This record gives sequence, structure tokens and C-alpha cells, in this order.
Amino acid sequence: MLKNTNIVKMANQALVLDSIKKNKKITTEEIINQTRLSRTTVLTMMKELSQQKLIEKRGNVRQSVGRQPILYSLSRDVYYAIGIDIDVAPIYMAISRLDGTIAYSRQWDVSENADGREIKDSIIEHVSKAFVEAKVSRDKIIGMGIGLPGVMNLQQNIAEKISRIRGWENYDIAKELGDVFDFPIYVRNDTHLLGHMEIESENENMLYILHRSGIGMAPIINGEVYEGIFGNAGYIGHTRIGAQGRICNCGLKDCLEVYCSKRSIEKSYEEKTGSRLGYDALVLAAKNGDLDACDIFRKAGNYFGIGITNAIKTYDILNVVIGDLRCSEDHIFFQSIQESVAENSVNFSVKQPTVRLSSHKKDEYGMGACQFVLEKFFEQPKFHTNISENGGEWVETM
Repeated sequence: MLKNTNIVKMANQALVLDSIKKNKKITTEEIINQTRLSRTTVLTMMKELSQQKLIEKRGNVRQSVGRQPILYSLSRDVYYAIGIDIDVAPIYMAISRLDGTIAYSRQWDVSENADGREIKDSIIEHVSKAFVEAKVSRDKIIGMGIGLPGVMNLQQNIAEKISRIRGWENYDIAKELGDVFDFPIYVRNDTHLLGHMEIESENENMLYILHRSGIGMAPIINGEVYEGIFGNAGYIGHTRIGAQGRICNCGLKDCLEVYCSKRSIEKSYEEKTGSRLGYDALVLAAKNGDLDACDIFRKAGNYFGIGITNAIKTYDILNVVIGDLRCSEDHIFFQSIQESVAENSVNFSVKQPTVRLSSHKKDEYGMGACQFVLEKFFEQPKFHTNISENGGEWVETM
């Protein structure tokens, strides 16, 4: 058995920080109980974390007798994370404090014909503005996460192809942004990053499904987003449902998103009526009784429900959350989705799947990428460890 002082120290610090992060406010005694580290180790870590300004005192525990224990929390304004969420147009951005609260957000549009470099330039412009408006200096940024709707390659930290962005072939936006900003840049699937916002417990199993100009999914297993080998797990928008032979942007026929994405709903309405309306206007039109809009949403909901049910059957996860649907649960679109899931999951399991809408709003969409950056920051060192019976220390094992 080998012991490495630096590795042990990093692991102990990660345990203490993780305990504080999860509990928001916590006493030293509670940290000792949760981490199973020795009192001496925890006190040492707390002192060092305070000196680094990573944690701060946040009041006392009120009790009728004895000394009132001090509560500690993560420092709010010592470090920040930046999150970028791209759905071609608009682009959402957020700046998060170390404790996961939002410090700043904004959104802006780019042309639907914008290529990767134009999008990169717009990110540089708006992030630079944000530093001024949020009064955050660059040296306090621990990283930037970028969510992209394309075929990912996590091993190279790029999106290899994005069919809805002109000329996007192996474009290394992370490198180009990294040449401008001196902090880590992480590129991930947009749905996977937004899925991080939905996780509430370490035991959570969920299918988070994102409804946009395409359809994406983040499988959440035991409280973690399952990304797959290259970062493309849950790519249901391009699963084929065999309906009418419609050609998708990817070049294949009958992809799910051709029948129920925002873009396909807009196209279907224009083909049916000759009128061109945006998705939000169509949601309102259906709510107000527009028969053509109602018919299109009813059909789209049926197809969407089929795709969702296929995912439920594949992963055997019955808890489904839909993000960015932009309608209420009494809207004909959501009602049709629920009905289709119920119809197509009959006899599949002993328990009926549940489908609900995400509660997160547009100004929070950048926070999914922020959450990912924060998780990277608090990530424990990857090595095999044991804890001695009396609390002891983390030690590396062969």
C-alpha cells in the first residue's frame, strides 16, 4: 500500500468541499460525520479552504444551551463559471457563482445561416460585455461550458458535425475560444448539459428530453448524466420512426425530429395554411382554438410520444422530464404527448411512466453548462481509495 501526500490532500479537500456544496450550509461536526474523516483532517482542510477563500462563515446554529456551532458555506463571489447554450438562435449565456446560484444571464440571436466562426465571434463579444456588466474579472473564471446540438467527440472536445449550423465540420470552437480566454473550455451536448439542472439526488433515474429545432435526450442514471463513449448517448432526434418518408437535415428519412421538433411544427403549419408563424405564436394559436394548429400539435405530440416511449423501453426508466416545450401541461401538445406515451407503453411495465415539464426558464438555460463546469471544479481525484475503520485518511492503493 502506497501513500502520496498530495493525492491524499486533494481527495480530502474534495470530500470536504463536496459535503459543503451538497448541504449549502453545514457545521464542522456534520462534515466530520458525513465524510468520515478525522477531526484533525477536517479542521486542517477547513482552515486551508478558508485561507483560499473557497468557504466562508454563514451564521450559527441556534440552540438553547451550549456554544452555537458555526455554519459554513461555499464562498459566493470568489470564483465563477460561464455557461453557453446554443440552439442556433438564440444563444443563452449565464454566469454562475461557486455555490451554483446565478449571477448574470443574457440571450442574443445570431443569423440562422451563421457558421461556426460567426457564432464564436458572437460568444467572444457577449462574454466580454458580460465581464463588464456583471463586474466579474477574467481571473475569477474557472471555466466555460458550451452546449452544442451536434455529433460530439468528447475525446477531442469538439462537435464533429452540426447539421443545422452551416459548414460545421470538426470545427474546434473550444480551441479558438481558448486562444482568447485564458480558462478551460468544455464542449458538450446541449441536452446533456441542461440535464444537469434537473438532477436532485444521487439516486435519481430520469430521461430528460429537450424539444428544440431538434430533439435531444440526456439519460440520467444514479444522479449522473450518462454521456456515452463519445458524448452522444440519447440521440433520439435522429432515431427513425418510419412514418411518411420525410427527409431529415441529416440526410436520412423519418427521423423523429422531422415530425415533432419546433422547426417541423412551423413547417407543417406553413404547408397546411400558407401562413408562416413562429413556434411560440403557434403554441398560442392552438391555445386559442386555431383548428389547424391544434391538428398539427396533436399529430406532433403523437409522434413525440412514440419516440419517448421507445426511449423508456430502451432504458427502462419511467420518469420523463421535457424541457423547452414552452406550453403548459393543459396544452393540446403536452396532452397528446402524454396520451401517446400511455398508449404505447401499455403492457411494458408494472408501473405507468410519468411525463412532466421542466420548471426551468429561458434565463436559466446557460446554467446547465455552468453546473457542469462546477462539477469539474469539485471533481474528486480519480484513483482507488480506502478509508481506515477509525476515520483515518484517504490512501492510494495499487
